[in-house]
Amino acid sequence: MNGVLRRALEDKQQLELIYTGDQGKTSRRVIHVVSTKEETILAYCYTRKVHSES
Repeated sequence: MNGVLRRALEDKQQLELIYTGDQGKTSRRVIHVVSTKEETILAYCYTRKVHSES
């Protein structure tokens, strides 16, 4: 698991993600990492107010 994600999970810190989506639009999300399983991350997105798994 990526060190930043692992540290956020252990320290219960929020992360800010800025990314470009499939259609080229830039998006910003603030998340809280809830759990991890191998290559899967479960996080709560404060921006959209939903849990998301990726």
